Amino acid sequence: MKTEAFIRARVVERIKELRERQEVPYKELARRLEGLGVRIDPKLLAKRINRGAFTFSFGVAVLMALGETSFNFPAFPGKRKN
Repeated sequence: MKTEAFIRARVVERIKELRERQEVPYKELARRLEGLGVRIDPKLLAKRINRGAFTFSFGVAVLMALGETSFNFPAFPGKRKN
């Protein structure tokens, strides 16, 4: 797995985990994002999250809207360059 795909998958997992644990519907999440200056239709938001089709900055905005203040990425399972 490429590094970018690995990171995107971890971010998507965390977003879904937080949203489900907090029981935040997409409509509410879209409202919270609007408070951060990001306007998006709730249906499009759900589609982007479920497909993992978003930029890194958008993923960070969603995490912030869900109250995440830090994010620790797990070690990449592939070879690492020193």
